[in-house]
Amino acid sequence: MPTVYLEDWVLENLQTLGWTPSSMEKARTVIPIAHKNLAHVFKSGVKVALGTDASVYPHGVNGHEFGKMVEMGLTPLQAI
Repeated sequence: MPTVYLEDWVLENLQTLGWTPSSMEKARTVIPIAHKNLAHVFKSGVKVALGTDASVYPHGVNGHEFGKMVEMGLTPLQAI
């Protein structure tokens, strides 16, 4: 159960999260690799479910998970 939109949200908000410079650099390095690996998982046919990390990013944006899953290789129906 991946949480793929959270990673985009983190990258978009790194400057306001109060993370150390080394943590920000690690996020910039690791997140694209994680997305590449997860896209491979999707293309391999592994079944996934919608995941969220409640209260990590603002309430109400978790629906972006579906769009991100489609960007990473699932069909809209598979994402749902």
